[in-house]
Amino acid sequence: MAQRIPHQKSDHINCKHCGSEAVSKYGTRSGIQRYWCKVCKRKFVDKDTLPKIRTPVKVFTSAVGMYCGAMPLDSIQRQIEQDYGLRMSEPGIYWVVRFSRDSVIKAKEFRPKVGDTWIADETVIKSGGKNIWFWDIIDADTRYLLATHISETRTTKDAQALMEKATKAVGKVPKDVVTDRLRTYIDGIELTFGSETKHIQSKPFEEGNLTTGLNIIFSAYFKLKMDERNGALASGNRPLLAAT
Repeated sequence: MAQRIPHQKSDHINCKHCGSEAVSKYGTRSGIQRYWCKVCKRKFVDKDTLPKIRTPVKVFTSAVGMYCGAMPLDSIQRQIEQDYGLRMSEPGIYWVVRFSRDSVIKAKEFRPKVGDTWIADETVIKSGGKNIWFWDIIDADTRYLLATHISETRTTKDAQALMEKATKAVGKVPKDVVTDRLRTYIDGIELTFGSETKHIQSKPFEEGNLTTGLNIIFSAYFKLKMDERNGALASGNRPLLAAT
């Protein structure tokens, strides 16, 4: 019969699951302090780790950042050992992949609260001798980036694709959409929203405009990722992140 570990009152620890202060120490495992919540009846580990993950927060966030920067798992292992003196096996660090996948799923479920006026714009960069168009649409009130579309064309279908991505992301239809005088927006907005949305055409956006600024930043990021991917392919390595 298993022996029950006596509870000891803990100091300044809140439950990671429900936030309750009714928490007691519940022994240790692998040298890590465990706790028991009297309210939600769940166990958790020390405050410097995340639920279901024993790795300290600083190490965890550092590893996730490396992974998002396209660093392979074996390189992450070596860097973590060098920075924190913590030796981790590849199965032991696989939570980086699991967490990243879970984050993508949660991000897709997120529905931001945005206003009724949206602003769309597009810009172009040269890549491999081709024109690559970047389409962005933001909420005028919150400056939240609603959607991004990348294409080699500048057609009504591209404008429509941008609008459809935006309305799917936030679960609503805008009252107004502001764009420059590019004609493809006229039919793209009409085909997506019909008469529910008013299309407001303005003068071409200047470089200081926020949407144009986002396009410039995203374009630079795209070129960087393309350079990284091409370099990795040339060296025989497969990057974890590829430009999309």
